[in-house]
Parts: sequence; C-alpha cells; structure tokens
Amino acid sequence: GAAAGGPPGGSTDPADALAAALAAGLPPQNVLVLLAEEADRRKRLYKLLKDEQVVVDLSVETGAGAKAQKEQRVVLQELARTTLAEQGKTLAGNLAELLFERVGFHPVALVMELRKVMLFIGERAQITRADLDAVIGRTRQEALFELTAAIGRRDLEQALAIGDRLQENGIHPLAVVATLRQYVRGQLLCRALQEQPDLQFRPTMSAAAFQQECLPLLKNRAPWQKEMGGHPYALYMQFKGAAAAPLSLLAHWMRLLLEAELRLKGSPVAPSLVLQHLLLVMLTAAPATAGK
Repeated sequence: GAAAGGPPGGSTDPADALAAALAAGLPPQNVLVLLAEEADRRKRLYKLLKDEQVVVDLSVETGAGAKAQKEQRVVLQELARTTLAEQGKTLAGNLAELLFERVGFHPVALVMELRKVMLFIGERAQITRADLDAVIGRTRQEALFELTAAIGRRDLEQALAIGDRLQENGIHPLAVVATLRQYVRGQLLCRALQEQPDLQFRPTMSAAAFQQECLPLLKNRAPWQKEMGGHPYALYMQFKGAAAAPLSLLAHWMRLLLEAELRLKGSPVAPSLVLQHLLLVMLTAAPATAGK
C-alpha cells in the first residue's frame, strides 16, 4: 500500500503527491504558495485547488488588441526592469521597445534573453544596440521566417534543421513556439476570410487581381484592419499559402502549439525534444484527420 501521507495506490504523479499532502494538512504556521505561468484548468489538481484552496489568477490578456498589448507591455517592462537590476545593468535609449518586438510577449523568454545579453557585455553597465543585435539580432528573425516558410512547404527535414540551428544560436524554444503561433494564427485568419463568399478569393488568381478585387474588401473588415495592413504582395502570398491548409489542420496546429508551450513551461522533458516532437507532429498530421 501507499506510505503514510503518500499518494493513494503508490502513484508517482507529483499532482497526486501534492493532493495527498494537502489532504493530510500542512504543519502549523506554514503556507504553501504554488506559482505557475500556465495552468491547465481541465486537470483534477486545478479543480481541487480551486474548490478547496485559493486560486489567484494574475494572467495577462493575450492577443493583438490595444488593451491586451498595453497589459502585456506593462508586464514586460517590469520584468525587464527587475532582470536588469539583478546585475545593475541598463538599456540604452529606446532599446526596450526593440527588445520587446524581437522577443514578443513571452515573459520567460524575455528574462532568459536579457540574461544572455548581460552575460555577453560582461562588466559594462549599459546594453547597446550592437549588443542586442549580436545576441538577439535580425539573423534570429530571418531564421524564424525560414522556419515558418519550411512549415508552409511541409518540409519536415528543413524545419527540423532550422529548429536545431535556432536552439544552437541560443533562441529559447518558447520564442520559437510564439513565432509559430503567430504564423498559424495568421494562416487561420486568412483561411477563415477565404470562406466568406463576397471575397471571391481564388488560389489561382494573380497578385494584381488579388490587389484589385480582394484587397479593398479586406481593408474594410473593421476587426482585421491591422492584420490586413501589410504589403499587398505579402498578403497575397499569405492567402495563397493559407488556401492549401484546411481549417481543421490549422486548428489542430494551434492545439499542438498550446500543448508544446505547456510542456516547455512545466515538464521535465528537454526543451529541444519538445520542439522536435512539435515539428514532427505538425508536419506528419494528415489534413483529413487533423481535426479528429
């Protein structure tokens, strides 16, 4: 049988061990605080904590809306300030905005990237644009673009190679997942807009025809004006790429990305393996069965 105070049935699941410890009661004058960047509300442990303990949700609204981005910026600014203060460093000029743009809203990745830059500059007190470019440079963004292009082509071998190279260059898998999520979200939006009969988008149409027939209608879609405000040819290519992906497959990819993010934040599995598994599953999922 289970040891006294241990989880029932000799379970090795840490969640069961925690539930058993809480059921047995904590020693007097002790308080247990659990911190999690993400919490799966479907899990039995979360429901137990919500019903019998106190759960405080401090999550920040996600998305690209003005309100969400304002909340995200406050979080990133505070994290950057406290991380820099650890070693008495500062950012020159308006580098904070550039840093946030390159890392995106990924608090864990922001802290890790900043610490890499601080290690890079050694005893110097201020981080310059050159330092930021050297450690979190444009080459990273180009490689991330190459990764999304490989996924668009369903090129598994190339996607795995680029994923490995990104990690060798110090890019945290969370930042890779964030880029992939943004890419898939864009594909989902384009694919959903194509389903609207008034748009009359055809994958075989030319870029000029797209610009004349579709673009004016897209720019009048009030909720998506920001997303549709890019270069016309880039939008055309995005729509062509999205046309080859069923909605069920794109929705499946979003679920896979969420699962990978949760594993990266709370699983003992090596981040490199999580990213490799994500790319393998994404690019071997059959469109016909992806929604199952």
